[in-house]
Amino acid sequence: MESKGMSNNAFTYSIAMQIKKLLDERLSADRIRKKSIRAKLRGLGFYISDYFNGFSSHDFDKLVETGKITVIGQCGAGQVPPIPPPQLPKVGGEAKSVDTKQDHETNDGNKLFPLAKMIAGLLEEKFGIAANYKFEVIKNWLPNTPTRSQFEERWKDIETVYYQLVDRKWTLESRLKEFKDDLNANFQKIDVWYAEPYQFIFEFDECQHFNQFRLATLEHYPYYSKHSFDFEQYRVLSTQKVVNPSTFGFQKLRSFDPLFPEMYDGEKQDNRVRQRAFRDFMKDITPNSVGLNPTIRLSYKTTNGKNGKKVGFNSSDVEAARQLIQSKGWLDRIVIKD
Repeated sequence: MESKGMSNNAFTYSIAMQIKKLLDERLSADRIRKKSIRAKLRGLGFYISDYFNGFSSHDFDKLVETGKITVIGQCGAGQVPPIPPPQLPKVGGEAKSVDTKQDHETNDGNKLFPLAKMIAGLLEEKFGIAANYKFEVIKNWLPNTPTRSQFEERWKDIETVYYQLVDRKWTLESRLKEFKDDLNANFQKIDVWYAEPYQFIFEFDECQHFNQFRLATLEHYPYYSKHSFDFEQYRVLSTQKVVNPSTFGFQKLRSFDPLFPEMYDGEKQDNRVRQRAFRDFMKDITPNSVGLNPTIRLSYKTTNGKNGKKVGFNSSDVEAARQLIQSKGWLDRIVIKD
């Protein structure tokens, strides 16, 4: 989604406490310090302007009490249990984590429903087991900010990709160390999640996912042959499009991300595009790293140029996707665990 910034209305207990602390610091801060605090709040997904100005932690509590903001894990209105944020699994360990946000119920209101239903049918036909899936799911093993402890075996590869995405200006380790108190502690949203026993992500990529930065991820990660998407198609699409800096939300981040700061002088930036490429890359490699099945990706090109928004997918679009999945043998890579 590319709506206003990265604004949220649901936060983990840990993030909520950080927001409240910053709000109180802001009340007595000078103009320069207020600007820095505002950037940190936006980096946590909280926009004061979504509600009103002159904000304090007391006002934040009022929003919790009225239900306008949800603190995940709370016992009741305004009461939050003192529990730590969930621990991320290490590489090689089987992912058995709970969701940090309640999954959406499966329904046909999502634009990807025809494709998700088709994939479920293929799974049931091949394995003889019901395929349950949900849209727009958040899992706590898919963080916005990677850590070495979770990706020890692939950390050098992740560093290499990141280094390319920031024009070799910084290393990932240096940014994580310098901005350890400002890192985005939230988690990525998954387009479609296929639950046990299948346990894999399905992502649909529209045209904005293809550009010189996505190409950099494809060219600098050597294990993409083991992943379930049309690599050559993605490479060609990414080669054909160059995104230039802009003030639009598709190109420029509206909240501070220490990993992808503004790269140029002036208002025009492309750090949102770089961030998107990196997060797509992490969605590709993370499942394998925590013992899950490979992510399946389809592009708008596969569905005859349609993205499912203004005009939904018709039977011809779905059939084209079905034929690609079957011809590539992606379902053969799925391991069913007892």
